[in-house]
Amino acid sequence: MTSRSSPRIHPQSTNPDARLSAVFDAVRALTATLAPDKLFDNLIRVVIENSEASTACLLLVEGGRLEIVAQGKMENQRVNVRTNCQGTSFSELPESIVAS
Repeated sequence: MTSRSSPRIHPQSTNPDARLSAVFDAVRALTATLAPDKLFDNLIRVVIENSEASTACLLLVEGGRLEIVAQGKMENQRVNVRTNCQGTSFSELPESIVAS
């Protein structure tokens, strides 16, 4: 896991829709990144730092299967992200998310 800092988004409103819009704006800006691991790391950081979540996972369909490609946790006021998640278990995720 890494523990570097990323820029925070400070939406003008505490309205959840405005906050979500700010996150989507950040995602669009981050998609210019060429390296997938760096993109996934930045995406997880932005989601955690701007949603007040303590954890986040990025799931993608690869080869017809759902895979965890990045996961992050807020620990000691820092976001730690892991992008090498090959073989990671879905046991900590709600079944409603991973059921096909």
